[in-house]
This record gives sequence, structure tokens and C-alpha cells, in this order.
Amino acid sequence: MTGVCYCSSSYSTVGHDNNNKLRQLIKNISNKHFLLMNDFNYPNLNWVQQTVEDNANADCEEFLNYSYDCFLTQHVLEHTRGNAVLDLVFS
Repeated sequence: MTGVCYCSSSYSTVGHDNNNKLRQLIKNISNKHFLLMNDFNYPNLNWVQQTVEDNANADCEEFLNYSYDCFLTQHVLEHTRGNAVLDLVFS
């Protein structure tokens, strides 16, 4: 199974429950073989050190924890935009 999605930071476009929908999608596919690619818009996650920066919002930390809870592997470890890893590939 392969999927591509874009997580807009515009609440007027996607609504306030976009992060919940994303987590539900991940939960639904986490027990299958899959590849999920996305611009997740979480610039304050450090995927190399697997940490959340101090200035991160609660969604960043929740997403990082959720990805671990669902046993996801994030494969992109180099910056994809500026000093951030925004474009992620999970399996």
C-alpha cells in the first residue's frame, strides 16, 4: 500500500481536526505493509536525535510519540527544506 498526503497548516482549508485524521489514518494502516510520503509540516522535530525542540507546538510531540507507538520507521534523515526535515517517508 502506498499513499501520499499533504498536511496543510491552514485550518481554514483542512479544519481543526486534521492532525486527528492523520493519526487515525496511520493507526489504520500501521499493521499493514505500507509506504507513506508526506510534507508533514513539523519543522521542530529532529528525526536524527528523535527529539522535539523546545519551541515546538504540542502537535509535533504528539505526532512523534504516535509514530513510535505505531512502530513507524521514518527514513529521511537529511534536511529537505532549509534546516528542517519536512518531507518524510514512513514505513
